Amino acid sequence: MAETTKVKVEEALSAIESGHTIWTPEYAQMVCESLGIPFSPKLVQRFYSEPEDYKGARMKEGCEGAKGVFSLDLSAYCAEQFRVVEKAQSFFGRGSQAREYARLVRAELERQGKLKSPEVKES
Repeated sequence: MAETTKVKVEEALSAIESGHTIWTPEYAQMVCESLGIPFSPKLVQRFYSEPEDYKGARMKEGCEGAKGVFSLDLSAYCAEQFRVVEKAQSFFGRGSQAREYARLVRAELERQGKLKSPEVKES
């Protein structure tokens, strides 16, 4: 049996802070597992290049149609699972919205006692 690499909670939170990444389905599943939520196969989609859209995806040769999980979808899904998604509705832009989802998920994990708050060092 192959050994599975686990994702630490801090790495998972960092992964959902990005609104511009395509994660492998396996990595996205590890992110969900590390946050203590189920993974939904509905997050997985196929990605193709979008040459007509200057902000669209650019797939490497041989990678067209690759399966992946869009990081903003993963961020929103995680926020939904923690029932905090509605608190980030006023944010626009993939990056700022994903960062807010991650901040809310972190706060909920801290509230539940599953993650310690970072200690503030006094100067």
